[in-house]
Amino acid sequence: LASGVVIVQVVANPLISLAPLLAQCAKPQAALVMAGLLERQADEVRAAYDGAFAFEADAVREGWTRLSAHRKA
Repeated sequence: LASGVVIVQVVANPLISLAPLLAQCAKPQAALVMAGLLERQADEVRAAYDGAFAFEADAVREGWTRLSAHRKA
């Protein structure tokens, strides 16, 4: 994903499982947006991607969270 964008709306467990694959495929600075997460699941999902992606502030609304990040160099 050369400077591309990945947008996903999937439940937490598949997102955690996909973390190594998405990190491997994403080129530096590629954007990643994960929406439709329960607020209580955000920390666990973020932790799975944290080594490869730099996260922006979470967007939280009515118990739902959107995580946004860019692939680290």
